[in-house]
Amino acid sequence: KDTSPPGITDNQPGDDTWRTAFGATYNVDFADPLSRLGGIEYAIYTGTGLTGTQLKPWTPIASVAGLPDHTTDWVVDFFAAQNGFNYVSVRASDTIGNSATVADVFYLKKDTLLPGITDNQPGDTAWRGAAGTVYDVDFNDGQSGLDRVEYAVWTLTGQTGSTVLGTAAIPIG
Repeated sequence: KDTSPPGITDNQPGDDTWRTAFGATYNVDFADPLSRLGGIEYAIYTGTGLTGTQLKPWTPIASVAGLPDHTTDWVVDFFAAQNGFNYVSVRASDTIGNSATVADVFYLKKDTLLPGITDNQPGDTAWRGAAGTVYDVDFNDGQSGLDRVEYAVWTLTGQTGSTVLGTAAIPIG
C-alpha cells in the first residue's frame, strides 16, 4: 500500500532577474514511481506561505496522469503576475489520492512599468552659450530601479531639427 505523497524537487532558486516579458522557464521536478503522478499544479500569490491575494488559481503545469515523473522545465502565466514580487507554489497528487504541496518553491520579480520622469524645471527661455546650467528633473523606478538615465539636445522641440548633443549619460546616485 502506497501512503507516500509524490516527491517535489525544487531545483529553482528565487528568480532574481526582473522580468519584463513572458518566457522564463522554471525547474521544479515531480515524481511518484510507485503510484505514478496524477496531476501537478502551480499557483501564484502576492505573499509568502500561500498568503495575500491569489493571482493565479491552481493551474495544471502539464498532463502527467500515469507518468512516473515530470522533469521538463515549465513557464508560469506571466500576465497573471503582479508588478513586484510573486510567490509560486506547487502541488502534486498521485493516482491514488496522495498529495504534497510546497509553498514558495520560487519567486519571480516582474516589472512592466515605465520609469517615471518629473520635470521640476520651469521653462528656460534664455539662450546659453556655455555649459554649466543646472536643471531640476527627477527620474525614478519603484520596482527594479534605474539602470541608466540619459539626455540629448536638439535645436527644436519634440526631438526635431538638428542634434546638438547625441545621447549622454546622467550619473545616477
